[in-house]
Amino acid sequence: MIRLLADKIGNPVNFSQLSSQTGLRNYALNLAGRLEPPVNMGMIFENFVFNILFEKALANNWNIKYWRSKDKAEIDFIIDKGYEQIPVEVKFQDLKRTSISRSFHSFLKKYQPARALIVNLSLETSIYAGVTKVSFIPFYRLFAE
Repeated sequence: MIRLLADKIGNPVNFSQLSSQTGLRNYALNLAGRLEPPVNMGMIFENFVFNILFEKALANNWNIKYWRSKDKAEIDFIIDKGYEQIPVEVKFQDLKRTSISRSFHSFLKKYQPARALIVNLSLETSIYAGVTKVSFIPFYRLFAE
């Protein structure tokens, strides 16, 4: 199933790579049972994180959104809790140190959320970017969030 996300201002954005059934996706692409080349693993990891967030959103009556500026800066996901918006960036990397992308900085500067997440393979730490507490969390922590 392909999920439609709305951007931060409510315009629908089709994220065709966000499928709730990666097995069906792989079957359709004749990749069933084969390991993906590394170039596709980032997309599959982002899809995996999306599915975790989507289930949490359903259970808590939240929305998952997307953000893109006029300058093409993008944020992977925005968890919209109604009273709080949490930007989420997904990195299929074994991060060794904190690093915030230009797009993420742009969003943080414009909207000044209280907190933000950068989901990755291993790094677990927090820093402040302006007023925002940016938490770098390994993907498995999403199950406990």
